[in-house]
Amino acid sequence: MYVDPIIVQFPEVLDEDRFIIATYYCQTKANTNMMKFAAALAVEQTTGTWLRVPAETPEVREKCIGRVVGIYETPSYQIEIPKDTSLRDFIIRIAYPWANFGPQFAMMMSTVIG
Repeated sequence: MYVDPIIVQFPEVLDEDRFIIATYYCQTKANTNMMKFAAALAVEQTTGTWLRVPAETPEVREKCIGRVVGIYETPSYQIEIPKDTSLRDFIIRIAYPWANFGPQFAMMMSTVIG
């Protein structure tokens, strides 16, 4: 599975003045690929497309795309997922660029909540 490296980043490398970080709780089926799920959430809430479009230049992606900065399973299964597990719980952290909404609180809430 390929996920664009710009979408998944360590929080330490982000410019704190350019992003706000939203934290989500998510419960999914046991076999859900959470990296793919989180990346889809970050992209759909910002640039809105997995497909490249002519106006979406590398500069636009760098400035406007959301970034997955953390995926944490709770409880954290260190070795393997128990066979009787049907649901898994995760905390997902996504950094949203301020450039997407500026000082508009309603726009920020719409981006973060959907």
